[in-house]
Amino acid sequence: MPQEKTDFSNSKTAHQWLKIGKKRRAGVLVPLFSIYSQNSVGIGEIPDIKLLVDWCTKVNISIIQLLPLNDTGYNFSPYDAESSYALDPMYLSLSNIYGLETNNFKNEIDKLRRKFNIKNNRVNYEIKHEKLKLLKKMFDSTYEMPSEFEEYKEKNKYWLRDYAIYKTIKDKFKQNSWEKWADPYKNLDNNTSTQLIKTEYRTVVFYEWLQWQLYIQMTDLKEYADEQDVFIMGDLPLLVSKDSADVWSKKEYYILDKCTGTPLDFEYIKGQRWGMPPYNWVKLENRDFNHIKERLKYAENFYDIYRIDHFMGLFRLWVIDNKSPIELGGFEGKYIPENPELWETQGLNILNKMLESTSMLPCGENLGDVPECANNVLNNYLIPGLEIQRWTFKHIANKYNNISMLSTHDTSTFIDWWGNECGTINSDFIKKLCDENELSYKSTINKLFDINNSAGKRLGWKENINTKEKMLKTLNLPFEKSGGFEYAYLNSYGEKQKFLEFLQFKELPEKNASKTLLFNALKKSLDSNTIFSIQLILDWLELGDIFNNIKKSEPRINIPGTISGNNWTFAIPVPLEKFLDMTVNKTIIDLNRSAHRT
Repeated sequence: MPQEKTDFSNSKTAHQWLKIGKKRRAGVLVPLFSIYSQNSVGIGEIPDIKLLVDWCTKVNISIIQLLPLNDTGYNFSPYDAESSYALDPMYLSLSNIYGLETNNFKNEIDKLRRKFNIKNNRVNYEIKHEKLKLLKKMFDSTYEMPSEFEEYKEKNKYWLRDYAIYKTIKDKFKQNSWEKWADPYKNLDNNTSTQLIKTEYRTVVFYEWLQWQLYIQMTDLKEYADEQDVFIMGDLPLLVSKDSADVWSKKEYYILDKCTGTPLDFEYIKGQRWGMPPYNWVKLENRDFNHIKERLKYAENFYDIYRIDHFMGLFRLWVIDNKSPIELGGFEGKYIPENPELWETQGLNILNKMLESTSMLPCGENLGDVPECANNVLNNYLIPGLEIQRWTFKHIANKYNNISMLSTHDTSTFIDWWGNECGTINSDFIKKLCDENELSYKSTINKLFDINNSAGKRLGWKENINTKEKMLKTLNLPFEKSGGFEYAYLNSYGEKQKFLEFLQFKELPEKNASKTLLFNALKKSLDSNTIFSIQLILDWLELGDIFNNIKKSEPRINIPGTISGNNWTFAIPVPLEKFLDMTVNKTIIDLNRSAHRT
């Protein structure tokens, strides 16, 4: 393993680190839709984050990591957006619209607030449609736009006008994908654009105006956070939806007969098929990666730090032919470039251009099957990667230039992981191994697994299968066919005991995690050598009592690879105004202070 680099002043990211400072920091990962204030209308709104900033300053937290805020249309998956530039207007505060006397709309705003009062800890995304109707009414009441609006449009003409035209046409075709639009709307050209702007001028300007209002509220938030010495960290997905303004207006930058995903792994036996098209990096490089640079330039208005989602995708992407049956997931895919010797060169070409274009500090999401060259670049460039405690504790990565976390938006919370996942194996993986080896699945699970310690798709091992040799003997498989079962066993059997030893936790294992166990896990993460320790807001708050009456699996943001009405909808059961007076605050302060984090 190469020696870890720590000389920030002599690194490719020296300029970015100079802005952030070489300081141990604590952070909180927050989806905006999961928090809200008493003034919110149906969903968390941008000005609400100021209340979160206040809470952070109180509990010694100086980084707020947000999930992507990009406009998702009516899909509501933050990583499958209709634009990699535009923000989602559902996050606008209706009471803070610039250049408008919002008191004239107070009754309508109050009516929406009552109708979409957050209930059962879930967001009702119908609020977006209703908000847009009222925002259009507000816009129609204003005909003279200030000079600042024209300046904003001019400064962002690279993407803004195309986005506004795309949204206008999408309305015209009842939100259908651009691939289903009638000619000549499918393909952007000057004649079509000019004609559309003439006939639909007010609608085009409305979508530009929405982005201007979002810009105003976001820059106001950033100014407030700057004053409180709190950094805002944005999440910038590498990929964008095929049905997006980016792809529609710049088709040459994408490979449209392919889609992206992941190969099969421990949890996803068919891999994953995301649907977003891969980039045509050759065409992007021919334009000096201008599309990527402009995107970062715009994001810099709002963020101090940015997370590069799917960082390894800069080096190589898993791509699947669109003709491959959907039920096969990512099984029939392949990496591009196909030659691994080209991966590092491609990644460095892209990354160097990204670093040249922004003063924001990048962080790399390096989870999953990461090529060695990508991790080497993170180390050499001093770009923080991620250490998720439940996955790294067995080999204790503990790198200085990293971010330590208990959970992410795609995992269970720590409490749920301990009670329902730790020490178990995915039943789909075991079934796949049985099928490959012509074993009876039912007979196998009866021999190896404790049904009383299993639930859903998680299988818990029988205690008497206490060695790898005993497990293999029970299966009666020849050595050359036992690799998959051995891998499953070594990665899950006795995991709870190993984790308790890692924490140096003296109490006996428990089925349900106590707050004391959670406290010790958080302390281990905060005390680690990593420069940042950023925790999912649900893990911070589960130290207290606000989730006591909620099912342990309920506080979860997303379950990857599933289609569920619960994904991306969880809302914390108390408004932000109550955060400042929570009794758990003292515990969080003490944890951060003892770890010398701010």
